Amino acid sequence: MEDPQEVQEEQFSGEEEGEYYEGEEGDYAEEGEYGEEGEYAEEEGDYMEQEGQQREYSGEYGEEEEGSPYQYAEEGGEERNEEEENEFDDDDINFDEIPAYKNLPPLDPLRKVRRELLRAINNTRQEDGVGLEEITLDLLTTESLQEYTKYVLEEEEDSDVLEKIISEGKGVGKFSSCTAITFLEEETTDTKHLIEPFVDAHGLLVELKRSLILDPGVNHVGIGVAAKDLRLVLVYAFSHKGVQITEINKKDSGIYVRGLMKRANIGVYALRVVDAQNLKEKAIVSPSQIEFDVSNQEFTISFNFPEGIQYDAEGKGLNYVEIYVRGNPNTIPYGVESNEKVKVDHLELVQRMRLEIFPDPRHLYEEAKSGERKAMLQQRQKEYEEEKRKVENVEANQRYITREQQRKELQELEKLRIAQENEPPQSATSSVARGSQQKLSGSQVLTPEAKGSVVSSKEKNEADENESQLSLKSEKEDEPEESQELVKEELMNSIIDLMEGQRGLRNENADLEKRVIGIRQKMGGLQEKTTEDSMTLHKYLNTLANVHQVDFKMQELQDTYNNWAQVYEENIIEKQERCKEIQNYFRDFKREVAKGAEFSRTGKPITKRTIDEWENAESERDKTLQEVRIQNITLKNRLMKLEEQSKDKEKLAEGLHLIDYEQLKIENQTLNEKIEERNEELHKLRKKIETTVQILTHTKEKLKFILAEKLALQGQRDDLAKSLDAQRKELHKQKLEQEEVRSGFMKHKQETGIVNSTQLNTDLEVRKKRVEELKHDLQALEKDFQHMQSIIAKAAS
Repeated sequence: MEDPQEVQEEQFSGEEEGEYYEGEEGDYAEEGEYGEEGEYAEEEGDYMEQEGQQREYSGEYGEEEEGSPYQYAEEGGEERNEEEENEFDDDDINFDEIPAYKNLPPLDPLRKVRRELLRAINNTRQEDGVGLEEITLDLLTTESLQEYTKYVLEEEEDSDVLEKIISEGKGVGKFSSCTAITFLEEETTDTKHLIEPFVDAHGLLVELKRSLILDPGVNHVGIGVAAKDLRLVLVYAFSHKGVQITEINKKDSGIYVRGLMKRANIGVYALRVVDAQNLKEKAIVSPSQIEFDVSNQEFTISFNFPEGIQYDAEGKGLNYVEIYVRGNPNTIPYGVESNEKVKVDHLELVQRMRLEIFPDPRHLYEEAKSGERKAMLQQRQKEYEEEKRKVENVEANQRYITREQQRKELQELEKLRIAQENEPPQSATSSVARGSQQKLSGSQVLTPEAKGSVVSSKEKNEADENESQLSLKSEKEDEPEESQELVKEELMNSIIDLMEGQRGLRNENADLEKRVIGIRQKMGGLQEKTTEDSMTLHKYLNTLANVHQVDFKMQELQDTYNNWAQVYEENIIEKQERCKEIQNYFRDFKREVAKGAEFSRTGKPITKRTIDEWENAESERDKTLQEVRIQNITLKNRLMKLEEQSKDKEKLAEGLHLIDYEQLKIENQTLNEKIEERNEELHKLRKKIETTVQILTHTKEKLKFILAEKLALQGQRDDLAKSLDAQRKELHKQKLEQEEVRSGFMKHKQETGIVNSTQLNTDLEVRKKRVEELKHDLQALEKDFQHMQSIIAKAAS
């Protein structure tokens, strides 16, 4: 049995009937040769009948199409896309439950943002550039940029700080960076909601740093992203590296590394594993362990490393892998055994990254799942478009058939009218009578009080006409020839009388028209009835018929829904009773099991009080669960209502088709002029922004230089101040010593008044010299005396 809500959505979802109604109007209006005012005034009832039949056909076709997949796809497309996205949502993946991924480090929460930004960079290069190389993510630089983005959130951007952080992060090569700082509309921590703001920030960098992003000389990029409060920071660091590492993995008891050469004039010569903290060498690989494929510039390295791949507490590799290259790759002895020790002093270091599994298999799983989701969505979109195309073809064929039928009927009416004009008076009389009858029937069909469909009335009239014609034919066949002549004479007399009455009616009509013209002139000139007025009347009458038809359908649907509701209520009551029986049985079963259970330690059975407490707690949890489910259903219904309101608001714009085309054209031209003016202003503002940015950059650089010079001068001033203080202290000390010497000198001078006598000083000096001379003479005599004693002693012996 179908869901009544789904059927209701299918019945009242779209614009199928309105679209076909508008198309039929346009098609009918193109038949101008049959629609000019006053040309075939006698056939007005037929035209109204035809148009009413046409609207009836339109309603029938709309009814058949209301349940079509095309209509349901238009209405439920957004909800279905949301369900498909939820179906493939990779946030539900718990990699810890997969044994192969259990020992891997935790995932970066911003990995999806970086993935989308890297995709956006490559898309920009493919769209705006020709033959540009695809950009690869530089993981080591990304770590440094992540620290820098945190710094920018707290402080301001600083190129010196960025270079310092990249240098401390062991980055290799020269980098060209650019930074974008934007603001979020609302604070959020969900990475899904951060992807779009970061992509917008990427668009800002594309506008400001297009030449850098489209630089053909770069092939690696580090991406730093951070958001705090309402502030968002995005930093790119582009570089060119001669080697791209495409895979790092475990192999037996060693490590397997695979990569590509990005420059043709160099070749891989050595691989080195170093400690991430002090860059101390742990292993080195020579060309004998390297395999190089010249055709695709791919190299593979397999080597033993007992430590294997290890991670620290933050989930980062404990070691680095370094790739060294040299020129003349044709002379490198790949795969040739050699005992020569490899020295990296004369080699060029072109790549460094952490020794960890790369690419992360979880990332590959997420990307594969995302690709599968996109393929599924594209397939469903393709099926939807095919179904839509089929429905449109059926509609087009049906419209074509309807127009052909109308065209044939109008042509038959035209032929009939021409034949009636060319017939003798008796045929003219019959045509007049038939025309009046058709007018009467048409007016009766299209009155608002009819409350029936137009097509059914016309079919009834046609059936009556066919029956009357058949009866006339049978009567004519049965009548003898004499009675036919009498009837002919009677008809001729009636035709003459009717023609005279027609002349009188025409004269009376002319008089009435003159009176109408006079009244219009007196009332200020009322507008004459135009084709648009008649078309408006036709639209009103047909719309009224469609309204009656929709009311009838609504009543039928209401009865159907009431029947379904009754059936559903009976099913719900039955299922609720069955559910209660199962719950009671399951509760009794658990109670019996609990009664027979015992505590493992004491061996005592579970008391009835404990069982009752458990049952009460379980019932409370069931009640809470039921309340939460009801609340969830309420919120879902509220969400659906809000989405429907949003769709209805979007559909309000469809009323613009009633605006005159010329007015739209004028407004479009005016808006284009305004757009051109705004583009010119925007161009000027961009130039001003570039100039301002250049001036600001120059001012910032000058300010940095002045601040550095200021710091240097302040250091010199501090040194001079310290030296001045030391000199002042020394001067004060010398002054104190001088004062002490002067005071001592004055004291001694006062005590000895003859100290300053020159004669005494001269005599003192002479005596000092004399004393010194006598001391020298005494020493000489003592030496002579000792010598003489030694001689005497020798002589005595």
